[in-house]
Amino acid sequence: MFKATNLLWFLLLFAAPAWAVPTYDNVTTTSGAVASGTSHVHAVGLGCTNPVVIVAIHWYYDQTVSAVTIGGNSATQIGSTVIASDAATQIGLWQRTAVSTGNNTVVTSFSGAVNYIAVSSVSYCGVDQTIPGGTPATNIGTDVTPTVNVTSATGELVVDAVAINNNATTLTVNGSQTQRANFGSGGSLFTGVSEKAGATTVTMSWTIDAGDYWAIIGVALKPAAAPPGGSTIHRNVIVFQ
Repeated sequence: MFKATNLLWFLLLFAAPAWAVPTYDNVTTTSGAVASGTSHVHAVGLGCTNPVVIVAIHWYYDQTVSAVTIGGNSATQIGSTVIASDAATQIGLWQRTAVSTGNNTVVTSFSGAVNYIAVSSVSYCGVDQTIPGGTPATNIGTDVTPTVNVTSATGELVVDAVAINNNATTLTVNGSQTQRANFGSGGSLFTGVSEKAGATTVTMSWTIDAGDYWAIIGVALKPAAAPPGGSTIHRNVIVFQ
């Protein structure tokens, strides 16, 4: 039994919920020549919660993308870029949240026939379903190092896509990034997709063996959980008399 002069203090420490960085789920790629669209099936993992599917499209020639659907639902364009002096080199990103797990048909449609299409569908889990991504960043050039700087934050995940014209024979991702796609058509017109952990500014870069027209785009994916604020300490004082 406690006397009136006895006090017992309890200090309870509760850790704040962990901030889950978006994680990679799956990738599907397809390519074609002289067509006005593509169609392929992309599988989202059964355990993938708060998913987003990012569709990277590299197309050759001066048509526009008229529609992108994922599982029969319209995708939203994140952004795109084109080299003004070489309209043949174009790259763009589209996204769709709340995608069903399992197989989803991804359909791209263009305003007219293009000479080359390369499509990469990449799904990520743990992404904010209201504002999945930040402001996209783009860059263009003709040297051997396609590069773009993306504004991001710790706990986010930066995704980029690059398009290379037909002089290069190899496309190599920077060692700090995780490559998810790297393919071309007949050894030319390469496209690549990669990811990297977020920070204040994240540089996404690739190298090619011969300078040519290139275009690159990147965006930061935001986590579904609240940002970290450190551990929250609750001090509960219980007095026994």
